[in-house]
Amino acid sequence: MSKRPDIIESMEKHATAVEMAQQYLATGDHAHWHGFRPLFGGARDRAPHPDWVAHVFLRRRSGSLAFYEKLLERLERKKKERRIHERRKTTK
Repeated sequence: MSKRPDIIESMEKHATAVEMAQQYLATGDHAHWHGFRPLFGGARDRAPHPDWVAHVFLRRRSGSLAFYEKLLERLERKKKERRIHERRKTTK
């Protein structure tokens, strides 16, 4: 069971995306980054609208980061509870 490394990897990807979006909003860099491309239709050579990046993209990625952080906390709590339960089980 390697849930923790997978969650950490996803968190790193989302954190990178948030950094790219913040750099795009601040300086205009990474305008043609593949993460900003529309899924259907749309021109690939056009830069995303800054309002979309600020209000949609960043909000979704930040929410995903918060979700993964809570998930990690939950996994750690369950792991700790399992250890306590195992200790109680062995002492009886």
